[in-house]
Amino acid sequence: MSIRQKLLIILLVFSVTPLLVFIGVNQRVTHQLQKTVFDRNTVLLARIMGRDLQQTAQDFAKILSLEMRAIEIALKNLVRDAERALSENAAASSPIFFVEDFRNPLKAPDDLTPLSKIFNRQVNSIENRSIAVSLKHQAFLLPPGIDKRTVKKDLVCLSRLLGLHQALAHEFGEYIYWQHIAMANGIGTVYPGHGGNYRQGILGGESRFQFTKELGGLGWDRPHIDAATGQMVITVSSPFRRPDGTFAGVAGIDFSILKVLELDKPSSQWSRHTRFFLVSSQVKPQQETLGFQIFARQDQKQSIRWHASPNAARLVSSDHEQMKQFIGDFQVHRSNLITMPYEGERSIWTYAQVGNGLSLLLIAPEKTVDLKLKRTPKRIRRWQRLDTVVSAAAVIAILIVIAFWRSRALVNPILVMVKAVQQLAGGDFSTRMDLNTGDERDLVANAFNKMVPQLEDRMRMHRALGVAQEVQQNLLPDEKPDLLGFDIAGKSIYCDETGGDYFDFLPCGEENNDRLGIVVGDVTGHGIGAALLMATARAFIRSLSSQPENLAQRITQINRLLAADVRHTGNFMTLFYLEITAGSRTIRWVRAGNDPAIVFNSAAGTFEELAGPGLVLGVDEGYRYEQFEKNIIPQETIIFIGTDGIWETHNGEGKMFGKQRLCEILKNVAHESAREIQETVIKALADFRGDIAQEDDVTMVVIKRV
Repeated sequence: MSIRQKLLIILLVFSVTPLLVFIGVNQRVTHQLQKTVFDRNTVLLARIMGRDLQQTAQDFAKILSLEMRAIEIALKNLVRDAERALSENAAASSPIFFVEDFRNPLKAPDDLTPLSKIFNRQVNSIENRSIAVSLKHQAFLLPPGIDKRTVKKDLVCLSRLLGLHQALAHEFGEYIYWQHIAMANGIGTVYPGHGGNYRQGILGGESRFQFTKELGGLGWDRPHIDAATGQMVITVSSPFRRPDGTFAGVAGIDFSILKVLELDKPSSQWSRHTRFFLVSSQVKPQQETLGFQIFARQDQKQSIRWHASPNAARLVSSDHEQMKQFIGDFQVHRSNLITMPYEGERSIWTYAQVGNGLSLLLIAPEKTVDLKLKRTPKRIRRWQRLDTVVSAAAVIAILIVIAFWRSRALVNPILVMVKAVQQLAGGDFSTRMDLNTGDERDLVANAFNKMVPQLEDRMRMHRALGVAQEVQQNLLPDEKPDLLGFDIAGKSIYCDETGGDYFDFLPCGEENNDRLGIVVGDVTGHGIGAALLMATARAFIRSLSSQPENLAQRITQINRLLAADVRHTGNFMTLFYLEITAGSRTIRWVRAGNDPAIVFNSAAGTFEELAGPGLVLGVDEGYRYEQFEKNIIPQETIIFIGTDGIWETHNGEGKMFGKQRLCEILKNVAHESAREIQETVIKALADFRGDIAQEDDVTMVVIKRV
């Protein structure tokens, strides 16, 4: 008799019949009690939930408001000390380091070091890169064309603010990112000092400087993304004056609103089901899409951290009439509680004004009340089970005796199986199950004994593929090149552990590395074979990249070497080799079977291709390649080089991604950096592909003339 039959007979005789009786009685009583409890308490608990959410919103808003007032006081102290420093004649209190010094390891301050706890720059969806900062020195910014000697007095005065900068940083900790001083003559300072991204200038640029100057007093900016850290901040700024009363400049502090939201948020019994939003207090009812502009949000269902939202994100409800009423009450502060749908669920909405154009808005689904009330029926059922325990005690005692008596013969083979599985989990592939029970357990043991050798082979293969993948990834560039006049980014995404796609950045200048070769290639097939051929081609290309011959001669020589290796295999490789020079408008390229590079002139809004004849590498040993040249005059011109795995990507309907869709993306994000353009294309490919697995390797290089 099989083990299944034995267990079935025991359950039927000793368990199923009495349990069915008990379950039937309990379900009937529980249903009646649950209906009574829900009817009496649902309305009352909903009112309590609404009041608690209102109080939470008000408490949270008060905390944020107090933190912002503290930052304002800190800024007033900074303005006071700046005006005092301008009125005194004293020597510099600390060495003066310019932004360029921070970027030069030989001139940078000794304490320049990455601080990952506060100063992080998000590189991609899974990587944050720490920013190197100095807590002992400011970074001084000197506009082009200004002699240091003409502004030496102002530089000395600003250096005397270091002590206050350090005191404010110690007092507010993670709440403050940067402290800025921007003077009317163009010089400025940033604390903590760093050599990072200053593309927006100090204080967010000229527009913020002029706004604060015209305002004549302290003012808050709207939440925005800090160029250096990529984090959401709010800038508070104020003008300061020279001893004669003339305008001297603007002081500002970047305030990390997300840190305050995460660290100071009050909690209640409803917090786990509540969604929190930081929204704009300026609502325009005449807008076509009626709703609140979202600056940041926290969804407890997904993450306890706050996240910045895109500028276009708006908070809306499907009930337009109730939304219109709520916005009207919001504008006149008449009522801050309403019930209306959110994302298909009927929810309670409440808000509280923070100040400076910001408000906190809390949304909790009404079904949260039902979740709370479900605990009461559970308590009732718990008491009912106590009543059934007494009557079922005799049955349970009999089952325990029988189970103990029969457990030895039943459990021992199972323990043998467990021991074998544990040994296998520990890496012992010599283990086997030695059983002879005469039932289905023997089938399990035989299947296990056949599986172990097969699993050992697969593990050995998996480790080998892991090593191959690591080696191939190390062959690709891990840093983008730094070439004057160009912003460059590249990436390869393989569909298997290893692949045949390849890109590289090859310095080929004779003295100053002022020329850069950019290579994108695609080997036929996938897996180990394609990876080996790719590595061979990479070695040929790198060995000839610094030769004096022109591009066509180099590629012709590479083709001759590669053809000698693959002539009898039927394999080949497509290649696009582009050469650019620092500060130059001229580009040179050779095409060897790869799709032409796409050039987008953002000024004219036109596309063209870097075409030209060229056979794939490895087919004809005697083929001679041609070099082509072109001048790229406008700035913001984008060159996109990719493999066919991009435009030949298929979705679930069998449609291809296509070059037309790629061109639309390049046109829409032409104002962004090369890295951001690259990540946008990768995300668009993933969204287009959906749940379909990646079928081909994807490689791209984005070159943007700046």
